[in-house]
Amino acid sequence: MKGKTWKLWGVLCVAVLFGLGIAPGAKAVDQDRIYEVTGEEHFIFDKETQMITGYQDLGPGENGEGTGDVSVVEEQKPETVVVVPRQIQGVEVKGLTGTFQGNSNLQKVILPDTVVSLGDDVFCGCTNLSAVCVYQTDKSYQEEQVTENQEQDWRLSYVKMDSTSEDIDGNRPGVSEEVSEGENTVISNPSMQPGNRPAGENVYFEVTDRGSCAVIPASLQSIGQRAFNSCAIASFDVMEGSEYFKDSGEGGANLQEGVGACLTSFDGKKLYRLAPRFRDQNNSLQYTIPEGIEEILPYAGQALGWQHVAVASTVKSIDSYGFYESGLLGITFTEVAQLETVGDWAFAYNDNLDISLPASVKTIGKYSFAYIANRTPDLSKTQITVLPEYTFAGCPNLHTITMPASLQTIENYAFAGNPNLNEVVFTGSTLTSIGTGAFQNCTNMHKINIPSGVTTIEPGTFSGCSNLNEVILPEGLQNIKDEAFSGCQNIHTMVIPSTVTYIAGNSFSGCNTREIDTSKNAYARSAIGGATYVPSPAPKPQMPGVGYQKTIGKLVYKVTGSGTVTLVKPTSKSIQKVTIPASVRMDGFAFRVTAISAKAFVRCQKLKSVVIGVNVRTIGKQAFQKCKKLAKITIKTKKLTKGTVGAGSFKGIAGKATVKVPKKKYKAYKKFLRKKGVGKKAKIKK
Repeated sequence: MKGKTWKLWGVLCVAVLFGLGIAPGAKAVDQDRIYEVTGEEHFIFDKETQMITGYQDLGPGENGEGTGDVSVVEEQKPETVVVVPRQIQGVEVKGLTGTFQGNSNLQKVILPDTVVSLGDDVFCGCTNLSAVCVYQTDKSYQEEQVTENQEQDWRLSYVKMDSTSEDIDGNRPGVSEEVSEGENTVISNPSMQPGNRPAGENVYFEVTDRGSCAVIPASLQSIGQRAFNSCAIASFDVMEGSEYFKDSGEGGANLQEGVGACLTSFDGKKLYRLAPRFRDQNNSLQYTIPEGIEEILPYAGQALGWQHVAVASTVKSIDSYGFYESGLLGITFTEVAQLETVGDWAFAYNDNLDISLPASVKTIGKYSFAYIANRTPDLSKTQITVLPEYTFAGCPNLHTITMPASLQTIENYAFAGNPNLNEVVFTGSTLTSIGTGAFQNCTNMHKINIPSGVTTIEPGTFSGCSNLNEVILPEGLQNIKDEAFSGCQNIHTMVIPSTVTYIAGNSFSGCNTREIDTSKNAYARSAIGGATYVPSPAPKPQMPGVGYQKTIGKLVYKVTGSGTVTLVKPTSKSIQKVTIPASVRMDGFAFRVTAISAKAFVRCQKLKSVVIGVNVRTIGKQAFQKCKKLAKITIKTKKLTKGTVGAGSFKGIAGKATVKVPKKKYKAYKKFLRKKGVGKKAKIKK
């Protein structure tokens, strides 16, 4: 129900009550529905931009200082409802950006109807936030009226404004002298006009609250990326008068069957956000994007509470991160789909996503299907000409995949690091370029048939494909560059075409070149030998240089100095157990593991236990953040300090986790680990 309708009902109720002779004041407003404006000291406010950029729950005695870490003050009771003030330090609040990011205690936020901007990440990660409400600064009541004389409003909620508060124009807020709706008029006390309210009396602003819904004030002009990500919002309701936004139905109600609640641009063409916890009348986990939407904006579909989404036929583009970490099991498209563009990371980090792109698609972005752990996306029907960098990075269960006939270019590392990729099928004859490292370390690839248009095998294209048996090289191939097939020790079938004129000295390092047929190419025979060639002893290996990366087991390491490496990330977000050793061996050389990268294991939601080795000196910020099942941590190193463990390193791990630390470091580690995210209920022991 929109604003005018609510207002009309309120006025009609007053008329009916007086007409029936019912004395107002028979029932007082429920005190649980009266909210105090949250104190200014809780907010970080930028006067220049007039934006609130941060919020913290303050414990006893903190006086606005400190980190806002709720674990450091035992007596603290984090706020679950926050009422945003209209002014801070006498300056009007125009908006919020990043304000409540990651605040899992928050359940409801009440905004003034004067805000014009909700910036990036404003409610991102507020997993228990189910309601965003708006208090209407043109609907105010005297305290006496609210508590005694507004019987018809007892179900409504109010924001309490103290007696010293003034509006933006310097007037103390009061009720209007007349409120007219059609033929009905309610007369208020003239003494309650703005600026005339007696000193010492409070005023209450009516709150527009739609339950598990984000109410969007009519004044709002912009919404940033990830604004509502991971929230428990079930619908959106844009207040009457907005010129920038609209919802897909009245608070998610009265929707066409199967259509889901969402927030769109005023013209209905841009989709800002799908309601994460929307359920239709059948409590279905299916969701249909409304027809008319043409562009799905960044992060619009992240962190959804459903299983399947049907994309409207009118959608032409899915922007970068459109369904990033959505948690979906399937996305479907109509037979008349108009989708043409898919942005970077659009479907990344969806372990079980079943998706087949429609024939209308012409371009896709980098990492667009990265880290889909258990499914093989289908691109075979599309019109794409370029497969971008890292398109299928980190897809451990990618087995066989068919490329579209239109494909011309495979960019660098498009399939790199997929240990179970067996075969890539090329259906067309248009492919002319395969980039550096495109199939690097695809250790289970057995066969590759390279199309006839390819003239160069770039550096490292197939390096580390240790089980590659059959390679069919096309006539017309001219160059085989550095380490193109290095480490392909099981090649049994390969014929070097007569057209090859350049082979780098290390193109086939680590290969059994006696199995390679060079009978068609005298140059190749002299360069690598071939069937009659007896290879000379392998040159003494050189220690890998800074920046060199290698996968060892289920972990990726990077060389950072002479004899030292940093643990960069796991090969899969589904990893359950990690043991970080004191040292590792790379290409025959030993390296001490001295650091864990920032965000190395962030959101590894199946990770249960970690052992941190004795040589680790540095743990990057957010290294284990949001590993919600991480309940057992063993720290063997004695080399950590408060300054070398990054902010939020252990934030969001299991609440009752056990952390075992070296006996001699117990006091020091216990002191700073709490500040790095280890919760107050977690046990830190020797």
